[in-house]
Amino acid sequence: MSLIDKKHGPVFTVWFGPVPTVHITDLEIAQNAMIKQGANFVDRWVPLLFTLPRNGFGLITSSGKVWQDHRRFSQHTLRNFGIGRNIIEEKIMEEFNLKFDEVDRQIQKSGCHIVDPQPLVEVLVGSVINRVLFSESFDNSNDYFFVLKENLNKSLSRLTFLDTFVYKFMLSFPFIRGRYEEILKPFYQLKDYFRNQFQQRQVPILHAPITNLLCAGFSKARVESGKHVLEGEGRDYVDAYMIKMMEEMKGNQEETTFTEEALLTNLLDLWIAGQETTTMTVLSGIINLLNYPEAMDKAREEIKRVTGNNRPLSLLDRPTTTYFNATITEIQRLASVVNFNLWRRSSENSNVGGFTIPGGTTIAAQLSVLLSDSDHFKKHNEFDPSRYLKEERLDQHVVPFGIGKRSCLGESLARAELYLIIGNLLQRYQISAVDELPSREPMTPNGVVRKPKPFLFSLFKIM
Repeated sequence: MSLIDKKHGPVFTVWFGPVPTVHITDLEIAQNAMIKQGANFVDRWVPLLFTLPRNGFGLITSSGKVWQDHRRFSQHTLRNFGIGRNIIEEKIMEEFNLKFDEVDRQIQKSGCHIVDPQPLVEVLVGSVINRVLFSESFDNSNDYFFVLKENLNKSLSRLTFLDTFVYKFMLSFPFIRGRYEEILKPFYQLKDYFRNQFQQRQVPILHAPITNLLCAGFSKARVESGKHVLEGEGRDYVDAYMIKMMEEMKGNQEETTFTEEALLTNLLDLWIAGQETTTMTVLSGIINLLNYPEAMDKAREEIKRVTGNNRPLSLLDRPTTTYFNATITEIQRLASVVNFNLWRRSSENSNVGGFTIPGGTTIAAQLSVLLSDSDHFKKHNEFDPSRYLKEERLDQHVVPFGIGKRSCLGESLARAELYLIIGNLLQRYQISAVDELPSREPMTPNGVVRKPKPFLFSLFKIM
């Protein structure tokens, strides 16, 4: 995309078979379209690959009333459960301490510990989002979690840009159908896992869809053991959703968009987005810190000074950790987890960068190009947190969570996780590469997502 941008300018069309797709690679033009004209660029153009496991539901691919209702509900619910507030810090730090207790025990035995960070970070981040959704954590004994994650990792690694332009008639070819079935299998497995979690809250003798339960007079006595009480806001996202369904039923909302299938698809989107992107960003951040030890040491020294090195780093420290804030921004910029962004569909004619874009056009702002724009980020491949301290408002050009009305719902949670996990890791441990520095090149440079290559690092306790 960046090569096309240099040749044809910041707004250009790429034809994928019969589908013309418009791409924006300039931040100001993207913001003008997606924010100032935001209502015109809310709906999605959805590839078959993303449609099959979602059936028009979910927070990522839905449009119209389904998307509006569930976006509004999810924003409200996540805010109530502490996303964007300090309440979420307690959950993140509880999981951080639990997951690193075993690391500390190993360090006590041998003085240092060599770690494959991927499963460690996956179970930590997975536990945080799972607590928000289901009030349950994971640990190393959760074999099924690691099976799900391994299958999902393989699927995402196989996924390429061209897979998004497979059409339904192509599934009649055995090779293409078989490839799609393998890629999508983990997504259906995840939905089955969520369905099982959900059904554990239903009356054992009924095992009926939630709509039937509501019709039968659903009450808090029918939720297992009183663990999940369907009143107020509930304890987690699933509770809140069930309460919302009860309200819709009482109000005789025959056209309600709140259904069991919609819930399961929301959970799929929230779990994958809350798990995959943050995990890959943390791993990419560790790789860059190991490759740029001066930046790592400078961030650590600032954290030690701000905390007095006698307490964990807290979200309340953000105003005084100027260099570390810049470090997190640079980690996000270089992680650039999504190689290309999902398209939106314009609802009416509009002007984008001086071009008339007809209604019904497939269009997207390509964040990966924006995050590597050499006009704003000199030596853009280098890890340099100080660039944000030298140039005022440069950080505003780092937009990893998207632009406009369809920007990432979990932005506040992800920012909190990155700050607390990486910050407390640096404060608590001296980390170093094993044998050789980990590669900064992604394992899947041409995939839908940029997964970091596997690596090991050693930890030595310093706090």
